[in-house]
Amino acid sequence: MSNKKPTFGAWRPVAAMAAVAVFGAGPAQAGSATASLAVSATVINNCTISTAAVAFGSYDPVVANASTNLDSTGGITIACTKGATATIEGISRAIASASNLSEVTLPMESAAS
Repeated sequence: MSNKKPTFGAWRPVAAMAAVAVFGAGPAQAGSATASLAVSATVINNCTISTAAVAFGSYDPVVANASTNLDSTGGITIACTKGATATIEGISRAIASASNLSEVTLPMESAAS
């Protein structure tokens, strides 16, 4: 076995080059460029419909409501993508003829009609 100690003198140039690479020889310069990017998407026709319940409470057709209507309110919210249409059976005509869509009034119909 040899008692020779390794010498590190040969590594000095490599260490100096590594220091220059890490710390740089001067300030770093950033570049910029512009380019066009084509983007496309297909939007599928879709609608969502949500409701708020109509709660009439107690109805008395003999006394309290014999000559006075029992009114109540509820809500239907329809949200559609552009180009999609929603039809709700029975109220589409009332909505189509309304001047203010947030206040469409619909008469109560009997179960037979």
